[in-house]
Amino acid sequence: MGSCTRIKEKDLGLTSSQIYPNTAGKLERLASSRPHRVFLSCPVFGIPRAAESADLVLAMSGDYYAKKHAAHALVPAIARKVMDLGSNVERAMSFK
Repeated sequence: MGSCTRIKEKDLGLTSSQIYPNTAGKLERLASSRPHRVFLSCPVFGIPRAAESADLVLAMSGDYYAKKHAAHALVPAIARKVMDLGSNVERAMSFK
């Protein structure tokens, strides 16, 4: 699952798919090589029943301001909590 949206003249790419940490790093470098583009990694924790009731936990890493905007959009819509794992997008993928 992935998405892309515009936040104040920036394009935001967000992946919640389970990918290798080095792949997340490559995607971030690719996104940041173009102006106004940001990539976040955001693996999801929870069982399917938790998804139905928006009771998931997200582990998010990447650009601080992009994480802030994404967290406001995702909580409480699909998750109850976001764990901020810093700016290294590989860390969130390693965490899971």
